[in-house]
Amino acid sequence: MEELQARFRATMAHYPAGVVIVTTRDGHGRLQGFTATSFSSLSLAPPSILVCLAHAAFCYEAFVTSRHFAINFVGAGHDGLALRFARRGEDKFAGVPVRLTEQGVPLLCEAAATLECATDSHVVSGDHAILVGNVLDAAIAEGSDVLVHYQRRFGHVRFARAGGDPADHGAVR
Repeated sequence: MEELQARFRATMAHYPAGVVIVTTRDGHGRLQGFTATSFSSLSLAPPSILVCLAHAAFCYEAFVTSRHFAINFVGAGHDGLALRFARRGEDKFAGVPVRLTEQGVPLLCEAAATLECATDSHVVSGDHAILVGNVLDAAIAEGSDVLVHYQRRFGHVRFARAGGDPADHGAVR
């Protein structure tokens, strides 16, 4: 089984994934968050998303009991922020500018885009939970490139604007 898991991890490293930081507040009002690449849109009607969270995550209970959470698309150049939210045991929000929504959900001010979500459900599968959220609000920071993870490294995607260099269309850096 360990050999299959190693081959699975190596294979999945060949699939580029966007990097998001998922945020919420726990029952005591403390800010909680984690970095994820297992994120996807789910439905257009109603607008909904899914994101996966490991059972072993320190913030697991906060997310499976939370009524609201946010998806923060990590912008290019914020590798350190993505790594910080992927680690255990440190104050992930120290020095990170956030704003709270009407529902009290923390949004990262430096995010390339955000989705504020109401928790719809969660499904336990293997060593993770799949969190499903119905989108309440969506915003994009104009001109922000997003961070991607590919072959265990960070990069970013930049799309040329109208009149830009055609060779730059969809380039991964």
